[in-house]
Parts: sequence; C-alpha cells; structure tokens
Amino acid sequence: MVQINFRAGENTGSGWEPLPEGTCIFEIQSVEVGASNAGNPQLEVSMLICDGPREGGTTKTWYSLLPQSGWNLRGLLDALGIEYVVGAADGEGREDLSFDGDHLIGRRVEFYVAQRSWNGKINNDFKNPRDPEYVEEGDAAAAAPAPAPQAAAPAPAAGGNRRRPRPQR
Repeated sequence: MVQINFRAGENTGSGWEPLPEGTCIFEIQSVEVGASNAGNPQLEVSMLICDGPREGGTTKTWYSLLPQSGWNLRGLLDALGIEYVVGAADGEGREDLSFDGDHLIGRRVEFYVAQRSWNGKINNDFKNPRDPEYVEEGDAAAAAPAPAPQAAAPAPAAGGNRRRPRPQR
C-alpha cells in the first residue's frame, strides 16, 4: 500500500480568469488531439500570452474535429499559411483535411479575444486568427470579430489538393 501525505487546504478555485476582450498575440506551445466532454474529437491548443496585461501567462483554445466544424480550424491554418491537404469529399459533402500539427508549434497568432457566458461562467472565444507579421498598427479589421461562416467551397478532385494559403494584403 502507498502512504500519501499532503496538506489539504480550502478549495479556492483554479485561479483562472478570462482574458479581457480585444486583440492579443499568442505563441502556440502545444497541440494535442483529445476528446470533448461529450466524447467528440477535438484539438487542444495551448498558447503563451505574448502581450497585454496577462503577458507571460498561458491559455488554451479548442477546435472541434467534427466535419461541420472544419471551417474553424481551416481559418487558423489559412491565417498562418500552414500547408494542409484536402482530400476527396464523401457522399455528404464532407472532405478529409490533413496537416502536421507540429507546424503550429512556435507560431505566433493574433486573435480577437471575446468573452461569453457558458455554464454560468465567463469564458473566452478566440476569433479572427491572423498572422501578426501581416497586421499593421491601427488595422481596424484586427479588432473586429470573425464573420459568420460561409457556405463550403466545391469539393476538390479525388486524390487530394495541396494548399498553402497566403494572407492577402
């Protein structure tokens, strides 16, 4: 039997507080595939906060890996110019998306950080990802929340389609 001794104090909570609303630059520290509380596949992205009042702290954001949520992850990959392969669509219009998650690690990304209430707590939403190298001072678009998702593009040809998006300026 293992003997365990520790000093148990009062439960003071996690100490985590949501980030204030506005734009902020983050550096991606790790990317892991896991499951949501509902058991759905998701990508957990841990990030270092690179500016603002919480500089040096860390936070996380999650990307659902369900087919109907792929637009959100593609937005991050497109913003950072991360190469990915789009495979053939199935009969229901869903396509395979493949990329190397390690290519995200160490990359800096600017998000518009919004606050929202979920399960009685204030949480953060990370919207409108942008490559900070292409963001100019005073750029009003950086402060705006992400637009609503648009209809999916036509399915690529069978066998896959390599993409390396470039930010438009």
